Amino acid sequence: CYATLLETLAATAQTKPFKLLEHLAETVCDAAEQFWRAQGYRAAISVGVTKVCPPVPGVFGGIRMVYHNTDRDVSCPNP
Repeated sequence: CYATLLETLAATAQTKPFKLLEHLAETVCDAAEQFWRAQGYRAAISVGVTKVCPPVPGVFGGIRMVYHNTDRDVSCPNP
């Protein structure tokens, strides 16, 4: 199951070039959420993306962005 998830996320990240880390993280998070929902699960998901060498003068050590899907309805339904 996790191997399939990783293949899905890698394919999603490689579908097109992303200019913003935020857009890449959100797209990958959406794909992960869709994958788990197709399996019958609902989950809170966090995706972290790091650009190791950003083209920003004076920034060393990279830039990291974390996207969470917790603003969506991920609560369990009442029995």
